[in-house]
Amino acid sequence: MNYFTHPYKSGKYFHSFELNVDFQNCRAIVIGDGNDQISLTTVQDLGAVVAAAIDYEGEWPEVGGVRGGQITLSELIKLGEEIRGKRVH
Repeated sequence: MNYFTHPYKSGKYFHSFELNVDFQNCRAIVIGDGNDQISLTTVQDLGAVVAAAIDYEGEWPEVGGVRGGQITLSELIKLGEEIRGKRVH
């Protein structure tokens, strides 16, 4: 999620760069139909999970992981259009 704040800084040690979805300039590059799911999380949330894992005193599971919020690229673009009040081109 932090990349979507580009060019604004959204984390002390996080440096963003432009992505294929640019909400500031209402632009997006979509390959295919845009219905592939992507997973989004913030640097801050991921850092909190890593810190909790390091402090965990129990036995770690053999299989584990982290998954952020799920959304399709088309849904993300539609959400950006609603928030910005502008159509993405």
